[in-house]
Amino acid sequence: MARESEMEFLELVKSKAAIPRPEIELAREEELNKRKARITEIDTIIKKLFEQNVAGILSNERFNTMLHEYEAEQEDLKAQADSISKVLSVTQQQVSNADKFLELVQKYTRIKELTPEIVLAFIDRVLVHKPTGSSKWNREYSIEVVYNFIGALDIPEPELTEPTLQEIVIYPQIYDHLKAKHWIDNETVRKMTGMNMDHAMYYLNSLVNAHILERGLRTKGGRVYDLIVEL
Repeated sequence: MARESEMEFLELVKSKAAIPRPEIELAREEELNKRKARITEIDTIIKKLFEQNVAGILSNERFNTMLHEYEAEQEDLKAQADSISKVLSVTQQQVSNADKFLELVQKYTRIKELTPEIVLAFIDRVLVHKPTGSSKWNREYSIEVVYNFIGALDIPEPELTEPTLQEIVIYPQIYDHLKAKHWIDNETVRKMTGMNMDHAMYYLNSLVNAHILERGLRTKGGRVYDLIVEL
Protein backbone atom coordinates (compact mmCIF):
# COMPACT_ATOMS: atom_id res chain seq x y z
CA MET A 1 0.00 0.00 0.00
CA ALA A 2 2.85 2.39 0.82
CA ARG A 3 4.41 1.72 -2.57
CA GLU A 4 1.29 1.73 -4.76
CA SER A 5 -0.96 4.23 -2.91
CA GLU A 6 1.49 6.51 -1.14
CA MET A 7 -0.91 9.38 -0.39
CA GLU A 8 -3.59 7.04 0.98
CA PHE A 9 -0.98 5.38 3.18
CA LEU A 10 0.25 8.74 4.48
CA GLU A 11 -3.31 9.75 5.35
CA LEU A 12 -3.90 6.40 7.07
CA VAL A 13 -0.81 6.78 9.28
CA LYS A 14 -1.65 10.42 10.09
CA SER A 15 -5.23 9.56 11.00
CA LYS A 16 -3.99 6.73 13.21
CA ALA A 17 -1.59 9.10 14.95
CA ALA A 18 -4.54 11.51 15.47
CA ILE A 19 -2.53 14.41 14.12
CA PRO A 20 -4.75 17.52 14.02
CA ARG A 21 -4.91 19.88 11.04
CA PRO A 22 -2.17 22.59 10.86
CA GLU A 23 -4.70 25.41 11.44
CA ILE A 24 -5.74 23.80 14.74
CA GLU A 25 -2.13 23.64 15.86
CA LEU A 26 -1.57 27.29 14.91
CA ALA A 27 -4.66 28.30 16.89
CA ARG A 28 -3.39 26.40 19.94
CA GLU A 29 0.03 28.05 19.70
CA GLU A 30 -1.63 31.46 19.42
CA GLU A 31 -3.72 30.79 22.53
CA LEU A 32 -0.62 29.66 24.40
CA ASN A 33 1.29 32.82 23.41
CA LYS A 34 -1.63 35.02 24.54
CA ARG A 35 -1.67 33.40 27.96
CA LYS A 36 2.10 33.69 28.36
CA ALA A 37 1.95 37.36 27.41
CA ARG A 38 -0.82 38.01 29.96
CA ILE A 39 1.15 36.16 32.67
CA THR A 40 4.14 38.45 32.01
CA GLU A 41 1.86 41.50 32.01
CA ILE A 42 0.40 40.54 35.41
CA ASP A 43 3.93 40.24 36.83
CA THR A 44 4.49 43.88 35.82
CA ILE A 45 1.12 44.96 37.30
CA ILE A 46 1.84 43.23 40.63
CA LYS A 47 5.23 44.94 40.80
CA LYS A 48 3.53 48.35 40.34
CA LEU A 49 0.97 47.50 43.02
CA PHE A 50 3.78 46.91 45.53
CA GLU A 51 5.40 50.21 44.56
CA GLN A 52 2.11 52.13 44.93
CA ASN A 53 1.44 50.47 48.29
CA VAL A 54 4.90 51.36 49.61
CA ALA A 55 4.48 54.94 48.35
CA GLY A 56 1.15 55.22 50.19
CA ILE A 57 -0.81 55.69 46.98
CA LEU A 58 -2.65 52.37 47.48
CA SER A 59 -4.11 51.36 50.86
CA ASN A 60 -3.23 48.00 52.37
CA GLU A 61 -6.82 46.78 52.06
CA ARG A 62 -7.09 47.77 48.41
CA PHE A 63 -3.62 46.39 47.74
CA ASN A 64 -4.46 42.97 49.21
CA THR A 65 -7.73 42.74 47.27
CA MET A 66 -6.13 43.61 43.92
CA LEU A 67 -3.10 41.41 44.61
CA HIS A 68 -5.34 38.43 45.34
CA GLU A 69 -7.36 38.98 42.15
CA TYR A 70 -4.31 39.26 39.91
CA GLU A 71 -2.57 36.27 41.50
CA ALA A 72 -5.71 34.15 41.06
CA GLU A 73 -5.95 35.18 37.40
CA GLN A 74 -2.27 34.40 36.89
CA GLU A 75 -2.57 30.95 38.46
CA ASP A 76 -5.53 30.17 36.22
CA LEU A 77 -3.59 31.33 33.14
CA LYS A 78 -0.59 29.22 34.13
CA ALA A 79 -2.81 26.12 34.44
CA GLN A 80 -4.34 26.81 31.01
CA ALA A 81 -0.92 27.39 29.45
CA ASP A 82 0.40 24.18 30.99
CA SER A 83 -2.57 22.22 29.59
CA ILE A 84 -2.12 23.66 26.08
CA SER A 85 1.64 22.97 26.22
CA LYS A 86 0.99 19.32 27.09
CA VAL A 87 -1.42 18.93 24.16
CA LEU A 88 1.11 20.54 21.78
CA SER A 89 3.86 18.29 23.16
CA VAL A 90 1.77 15.15 22.57
CA THR A 91 0.96 16.29 19.04
CA GLN A 92 4.62 16.98 18.28
CA GLN A 93 5.49 13.50 19.57
CA GLN A 94 2.76 11.97 17.39
CA VAL A 95 4.10 13.81 14.35
CA SER A 96 7.61 12.61 15.17
CA ASN A 97 6.41 9.01 15.62
CA ALA A 98 4.46 9.09 12.35
CA ASP A 99 7.53 10.43 10.54
CA LYS A 100 9.72 7.69 12.03
CA PHE A 101 7.25 5.01 10.97
CA LEU A 102 7.06 6.44 7.44
CA GLU A 103 10.88 6.44 7.27
CA LEU A 104 10.81 2.73 8.14
CA VAL A 105 8.19 2.04 5.48
CA GLN A 106 10.18 3.91 2.83
CA LYS A 107 13.28 1.95 3.82
CA TYR A 108 11.55 -1.43 3.58
CA THR A 109 8.93 -0.98 0.81
CA ARG A 110 10.41 -3.81 -1.24
CA ILE A 111 10.80 -6.62 1.27
CA LYS A 112 11.96 -9.82 -0.39
CA GLU A 113 12.37 -11.79 2.82
CA LEU A 114 11.03 -11.20 6.32
CA THR A 115 14.09 -11.08 8.59
CA PRO A 116 14.38 -10.68 12.38
CA GLU A 117 15.81 -7.19 11.74
CA ILE A 118 12.70 -6.09 9.83
CA VAL A 119 10.32 -7.63 12.38
CA LEU A 120 12.06 -5.83 15.27
CA ALA A 121 12.15 -2.57 13.31
CA PHE A 122 8.42 -2.60 12.61
CA ILE A 123 6.65 -4.59 15.30
CA ASP A 124 6.32 -3.83 19.00
CA ARG A 125 4.17 -6.89 19.80
CA VAL A 126 1.59 -9.27 18.35
CA LEU A 127 -1.59 -9.94 20.31
CA VAL A 128 -3.38 -13.25 19.73
CA HIS A 129 -6.88 -13.01 21.17
CA LYS A 130 -9.08 -15.79 22.53
CA PRO A 131 -10.35 -18.04 19.70
CA THR A 132 -13.96 -18.23 18.58
CA GLY A 133 -15.75 -21.23 17.09
CA SER A 134 -17.13 -24.46 18.50
CA SER A 135 -14.76 -26.90 16.79
CA LYS A 136 -11.26 -27.04 15.36
CA TRP A 137 -12.65 -26.74 11.82
CA ASN A 138 -14.30 -23.36 12.30
CA ARG A 139 -12.09 -21.93 15.02
CA GLU A 140 -10.80 -18.43 14.31
CA TYR A 141 -8.14 -16.39 16.08
CA SER A 142 -8.15 -12.60 16.05
CA ILE A 143 -4.58 -11.39 15.68
CA GLU A 144 -3.59 -7.77 16.27
CA VAL A 145 -0.22 -6.40 15.18
CA VAL A 146 1.02 -3.45 17.27
CA TYR A 147 3.62 -1.48 15.33
CA ASN A 148 6.47 0.58 16.73
CA PHE A 149 5.78 4.33 16.95
CA ILE A 150 2.08 4.25 15.92
CA GLY A 151 0.50 1.25 17.65
CA ALA A 152 -2.08 -1.00 15.99
CA LEU A 153 -2.81 -0.09 12.37
CA ASP A 154 -5.56 -1.70 10.32
CA ILE A 155 -4.02 -1.75 6.84
CA PRO A 156 -6.64 -2.67 4.22
CA GLU A 157 -5.96 -5.77 2.16
CA PRO A 158 -5.71 -5.31 -1.61
CA GLU A 159 -8.91 -6.15 -3.44
CA LEU A 160 -8.91 -9.62 -4.99
CA THR A 161 -10.65 -10.19 -8.30
CA GLU A 162 -12.30 -13.49 -9.08
CA PRO A 163 -10.44 -15.39 -11.86
CA THR A 164 -12.30 -16.59 -14.92
CA LEU A 165 -12.15 -20.09 -16.32
CA GLN A 166 -9.65 -18.95 -18.96
CA GLU A 167 -7.34 -17.57 -16.28
CA ILE A 168 -6.46 -21.09 -15.19
CA VAL A 169 -4.19 -21.19 -18.23
CA ILE A 170 -2.21 -18.31 -16.68
CA TYR A 171 -0.80 -21.01 -14.40
CA PRO A 172 0.17 -23.80 -16.81
CA GLN A 173 1.63 -25.83 -13.96
CA ILE A 174 -1.79 -25.90 -12.25
CA TYR A 175 -3.46 -26.74 -15.55
CA ASP A 176 -1.08 -29.65 -16.11
CA HIS A 177 -1.44 -30.84 -12.51
CA LEU A 178 -5.26 -30.87 -12.70
CA LYS A 179 -5.28 -32.55 -16.11
CA ALA A 180 -2.99 -35.31 -14.84
CA LYS A 181 -4.29 -35.86 -11.31
CA HIS A 182 -7.83 -34.35 -11.26
CA TRP A 183 -7.25 -32.93 -7.78
CA ILE A 184 -5.25 -30.16 -6.13
CA ASP A 185 -4.83 -28.62 -2.69
CA ASN A 186 -3.99 -25.15 -1.35
CA GLU A 187 -0.38 -26.04 -0.52
CA THR A 188 0.23 -27.22 -4.10
CA VAL A 189 -1.21 -23.97 -5.48
CA ARG A 190 0.92 -21.94 -3.09
CA LYS A 191 4.13 -23.71 -4.09
CA MET A 192 3.40 -23.62 -7.82
CA THR A 193 2.34 -19.97 -8.09
CA GLY A 194 4.16 -18.21 -5.26
CA MET A 195 0.82 -17.00 -3.83
CA ASN A 196 0.43 -16.70 -0.10
CA MET A 197 -1.94 -19.18 1.55
CA ASP A 198 -4.86 -16.72 1.72
CA HIS A 199 -4.65 -15.98 -2.00
CA ALA A 200 -4.26 -19.68 -2.83
CA MET A 201 -7.42 -20.50 -0.87
CA TYR A 202 -9.27 -17.57 -2.47
CA TYR A 203 -8.20 -18.77 -5.92
CA LEU A 204 -9.41 -22.32 -5.28
CA ASN A 205 -12.67 -21.12 -3.73
CA SER A 206 -13.27 -19.02 -6.83
CA LEU A 207 -12.91 -22.12 -8.97
CA VAL A 208 -15.36 -23.92 -6.68
CA ASN A 209 -17.84 -21.06 -7.10
CA ALA A 210 -17.36 -21.31 -10.88
CA HIS A 211 -18.18 -25.06 -10.61
CA ILE A 212 -14.77 -26.08 -11.93
CA LEU A 213 -13.67 -27.74 -8.68
CA GLU A 214 -15.49 -29.19 -5.70
CA ARG A 215 -14.25 -29.34 -2.13
CA GLY A 216 -13.00 -32.74 -1.15
CA LEU A 217 -11.73 -34.13 2.14
CA ARG A 218 -9.57 -32.11 4.50
CA THR A 219 -6.15 -33.62 5.18
CA LYS A 220 -3.31 -32.61 7.47
CA GLY A 221 -1.86 -30.57 4.61
CA GLY A 222 -5.13 -28.74 3.93
CA ARG A 223 -8.30 -29.26 1.95
CA VAL A 224 -8.16 -31.25 -1.31
CA TYR A 225 -10.20 -29.92 -4.28
CA ASP A 226 -11.42 -32.32 -6.97
CA LEU A 227 -11.82 -31.44 -10.62
CA ILE A 228 -15.42 -31.63 -11.86
CA VAL A 229 -15.01 -29.92 -15.26
CA GLU A 230 -12.77 -31.61 -17.80
CA LEU A 231 -9.99 -29.26 -18.90
